[in-house]
Amino acid sequence: MSAHDLEARCALREEDARARELAQREFDKPVVLVAGAGTGKTTALVARVIAWSLGPGWQRAAASARSARDERGDRIAVRVLRGVVAITFTEMAASEMSERIGAALLALETGEWPLGLRESAALPGPEALRER
Repeated sequence: MSAHDLEARCALREEDARARELAQREFDKPVVLVAGAGTGKTTALVARVIAWSLGPGWQRAAASARSARDERGDRIAVRVLRGVVAITFTEMAASEMSERIGAALLALETGEWPLGLRESAALPGPEALRER
């Protein structure tokens, strides 16, 4: 591999990393990721859902609580997850995404870090993550 090829590959990897980072930090406008088969689009989308649900989405849902009863974590979680829309092309892909989101939430609950979720995602500290 030539030095030019190596440089081009490194540039592409950096661009990919920036796109994945953006998907987990930018929630004020839509984000479009375009990639071929097997490149990690589902992983990136699952990480985006998790980052939204436990970060800005949680904060917005908690702020809109109307009563002390609505401030309970389980009620906030329901409001957050009801507001998530993820579109795929097949039922099989939707099922896989749902399973991965559940697995990522379970991993966080047990103190593990889910695949694809960046440490720099806009998330609260470890204690708040487990609680949410």
